Amino acid sequence: MAKKQIVTYLAGPMDDVSIDESRDWRDWLTNELGKLGIGILNPIKKYGDKYGVIRQKFATWQKFGNIDSIRQAVSSKVIPEDLEMVKKCDFVTMYITPKGYELCGTYGEATVAFEHNIPLYIVTKRKLKPLTIPKWVIGCSTKIFSNWEDYLVHIKDNWVDENV
Repeated sequence: MAKKQIVTYLAGPMDDVSIDESRDWRDWLTNELGKLGIGILNPIKKYGDKYGVIRQKFATWQKFGNIDSIRQAVSSKVIPEDLEMVKKCDFVTMYITPKGYELCGTYGEATVAFEHNIPLYIVTKRKLKPLTIPKWVIGCSTKIFSNWEDYLVHIKDNWVDENV
């Protein structure tokens, strides 16, 4: 019988950052975790090549205060699909950038992970002394890393079969 592949969901900025900022760390981490045999659930991938177009639609709706269009799109597609991916993963990998901005969806995903006893690993370059991460997400987290290298060591030590 084949072993089930370990899978992580990539939670982090998509809205108030550039396309590159939302995509680059996910692409890099997908490659790094792929070397370890870890599968990825990436919310950006569900949009494929349409990601930029969809972001532009949201920007236009925001500019003109089109609450109904945003509500309909987010409540019918974004939230259900992203939260379903969280529930299907073995652990969540969350990236919190050094910039301060709203991470509404990301923190919602952290809460779902907590509710379903799914480990949540946060990687951030924000200060840890004094703490600059919201207490709510700290409460949802399993472990917090200040760099990707320590995170990858932890994943390899705790999630990867020695035969990989």
